[in-house]
Amino acid sequence: MSAFFTLNKQKLQIGIVVFTAILIVFAVVGLNGLGSSDQVATDLTASTQSIETADADGPATTEEPNDESNQPAAPEVAEDDPLSTTTVVESTDDATRSTIPATTDTPNNASSAGSSRSANTPAETTANIATSSSPTTANSTANNDNNNGSSSSTSGDSNAVWSEEFNSLDTSRWKLEDNSNFGVNEEQCYFARNVSVRDGKLVLVGKNENVTCKDGPRTQTSGMIRGQDFSFSPGQAIEFRVKLTPADQNNQAGLFPAVWSSGWAGSWPLGGEFDFLEVMTANNPTRPFFSMHYQDPSGQHVVNNKFFKLGENFTNDWHTVRVEYRTGDLRWFINGNLAHTVNQANTAQGWPAPFDRTIRDLRINLALGGRPGPLDPRALGSQGATFEMDYIRVFNL
Repeated sequence: MSAFFTLNKQKLQIGIVVFTAILIVFAVVGLNGLGSSDQVATDLTASTQSIETADADGPATTEEPNDESNQPAAPEVAEDDPLSTTTVVESTDDATRSTIPATTDTPNNASSAGSSRSANTPAETTANIATSSSPTTANSTANNDNNNGSSSSTSGDSNAVWSEEFNSLDTSRWKLEDNSNFGVNEEQCYFARNVSVRDGKLVLVGKNENVTCKDGPRTQTSGMIRGQDFSFSPGQAIEFRVKLTPADQNNQAGLFPAVWSSGWAGSWPLGGEFDFLEVMTANNPTRPFFSMHYQDPSGQHVVNNKFFKLGENFTNDWHTVRVEYRTGDLRWFINGNLAHTVNQANTAQGWPAPFDRTIRDLRINLALGGRPGPLDPRALGSQGATFEMDYIRVFNL
């Protein structure tokens, strides 16, 4: 019996040893597992923090860039001019022509400055330029603007009822401004010597030069002419082709050419102003402007204008402008694209007056600086900037 107990005691001791060893093994494995779990938890926390940091501080989500090559080449449609809020001008002197008001971010507003700009002023907001109305005269040369400046006709258009082809400068038809400071806060003095005809084109030159003008010293000169036998009536269209060339394409601010008429029905602004074309490179060299000025019933000066986004600098090429003048309906086109339409305005005389009368005033000039923005002298350089006109014609509609 004692041998039996001795044997069982030994077995029990062995079992205890084995059991203890098993417990130790499980304990070790368990502790290692806990350590691994803690490490995983730590790693997960660190990864989460890393992700959150990347979201907060990393680069913004990128999008596929616009592929300019897939965009249409057509210029953008005309928009309301953010500069053309209604302007009140106390002076009615024609020489105080105020084409563009002081810079503001406010868009056109019929109630601005207490004026009565027409709420029915059409907004040419069609996105597809190609579907815009085209000039009505079949013989219009409006799309002939990529021929390196060569004249579209050596003898003029036989359908024109009035034309100037600038084969010479007939002073019985044109008056040249000479020693004149005409303009509003502009920097030029106009001299006849800055006007010439070259290769069948009118050339107005703006220069950096020190001169004595009739109002005192000036540091820039330029050219301006006025038509003396011009006639433009409702039921007609005027068309011209022009090129503005700065001395420095990259620094051309302050060039301000215009083709316009003013005061045909009385003193300005009551007598009206018709801006067939204005370009203001200090404001934006890609946007020609098309405007009308008038006086409202309260006696305030009102400007209705739009710009047209060419998609490139105006100075890059020749451009053809056409304006159709119908009683109560005015339309501006550039290179065959409709840019601006006016068919209602709260004029002092009652619409469509004064835009229902024959206009006998025509002015072509290259102003410098002034209200559209300061002149960068580099725009004139040592040789000058030029505003050229190939022709100007009037057609019956």
